Amino acid sequence: MLIDSRFDAKEGGWFGALNLAGPARITIDYGQPHLRGRNVIGMPGVVPWDTVWRTGANMSTELATEVDLTIGNTFVPRGVYTLFSLPTRNGWKLVISKEVNQWGTDYDASKDFARIDLRQRTLAEPVESLTFWLVPAIENPPSKIFPHGVLRFAWGNTELSTDWRVGH
Repeated sequence: MLIDSRFDAKEGGWFGALNLAGPARITIDYGQPHLRGRNVIGMPGVVPWDTVWRTGANMSTELATEVDLTIGNTFVPRGVYTLFSLPTRNGWKLVISKEVNQWGTDYDASKDFARIDLRQRTLAEPVESLTFWLVPAIENPPSKIFPHGVLRFAWGNTELSTDWRVGH
């Protein structure tokens, strides 16, 4: 497995998260908002509580996978999806939508494929720009099971994550 991301020095940040599961690709393509001195979590108009959030900037965040995945405990067939999140004071959910190629604020709940509970962690140092990672499990000796790991994203002092694996 190989992790790779695009780095844009002009913008000063990473864009996209890529994981190769054997010959197959798993990508997350997203616009990258920046803190710019703001406390954005719970901020109306940015990341408001109890409202589905675009989880990025500009166009909607896109998950494309050439293999079937399990994210959290939810089976996600290979294909293209849009990722949103639902922040609440009692926890966060990752929202996977079947609608694609849309502006990030164009959310339609009737197109939800799944809502997956996320683990939340408070970071000691803030992450200036929203960043996604597809982190593979590194095992020694190498695992004989399908590729798996953690889907993680962070912005400000909040990091959210869930497990992923290829197949059921």
